[in-house]
Amino acid sequence: MPWELLDEADLSEVNRCCAESNLFINARTKVRPFEQMQFLRGTENLLIDLGYGTKEVKRLRDMLHGFFVKEMRMWAATDVDGVTFMDDWGTQTSLLISPELWRSFFKPLYREYCEIIHGGGKFAFYHSDGFIEPIIGDLIDVGIDALNSQLFCMNIERIAEHFQYVIAGAHSTLSC
Repeated sequence: MPWELLDEADLSEVNRCCAESNLFINARTKVRPFEQMQFLRGTENLLIDLGYGTKEVKRLRDMLHGFFVKEMRMWAATDVDGVTFMDDWGTQTSLLISPELWRSFFKPLYREYCEIIHGGGKFAFYHSDGFIEPIIGDLIDVGIDALNSQLFCMNIERIAEHFQYVIAGAHSTLSC
């Protein structure tokens, strides 16, 4: 892992900018475990690895997760108001993997990222392109405060009906 990118990062300018501004400051991270795994393995190879549940794909996930946890801790220690991370999970009609596999393999990572972000007193923002309707509840469950997704490829009425209590309770928001 390129630890030197994190070890040599200087976020002092971030804190200075936050101190000089009364605006909401949101940090956009490079944290995107699923996409990074695709970049390294290739999409087809990664999907095969995930389907077979190889020990190597778990090792790759854990290596990336360790790196991303360190990055999240760095941002949580700054004076920003929010932290964004992402992964594109959907095609225009379905998730790229089953919701069950997503829940067992990736959801725990996202939960830890949100715990780190919230532990630093910040809001957790998340972006995903594509049809992610089956995991929206899970994203709320792990602590996502605001979701940026492609609502036009999902059933917006069903999403509104199912999650209106969350929106009304100001626990989380949905945006285009």
